[in-house]
Amino acid sequence: MAKFGVLTACILTLSVSSVCALEIDERLVQAVIMCESRGDSNAVSSCGAVGLMQITPIVLQEYNERMPYEKDIDIFGEYAMAEREKALKNMENGYAIERGMSGIERNRVEEKYRQYNMGDLFDPAINVKIGTWYLGRIKDCYLKNKGTLDDILICYHDGYGNWTKWKEGKRQLGPQMKKYLKNVKKYMGGGDK
Repeated sequence: MAKFGVLTACILTLSVSSVCALEIDERLVQAVIMCESRGDSNAVSSCGAVGLMQITPIVLQEYNERMPYEKDIDIFGEYAMAEREKALKNMENGYAIERGMSGIERNRVEEKYRQYNMGDLFDPAINVKIGTWYLGRIKDCYLKNKGTLDDILICYHDGYGNWTKWKEGKRQLGPQMKKYLKNVKKYMGGGDK
């Protein structure tokens, strides 16, 4: 396994709850970070992907639209899904204080419904949180838990549309994608399986 800097180790520690909740192998997250950015939280690709896990604008948009409504993430039952706007408005009006909600609880509600922007992705903890969420989304939603590690990685790195073309035999994996797959597996400690 490649050596990670103190910064990356701290980020992975902060994000371990996301990794566990989404059933994503921590080694996969570390390997994606190494292959996508070499651990550089300030990395920006030519297509506009940002940070450690190289989050693209379209992934960020999907996260902002979907995350507050993901089933396993709801930590405040009464503030779920359709209640988002109501919860935020009530907090602005002091409702949370009247109900005796602590500052910590209030911060958790605000964080749950927070909308991130591209600049936020330079924050390693936010980047890893969104990247880990996206790996889980690929596995659970796009591939419906039927994909292999290669399928997940191709979707993550090359996009779901390109993965679909590859699966249908309409597209070949290029040398860069093959190298990416090999390197992720190497960083995960599994060699070229």
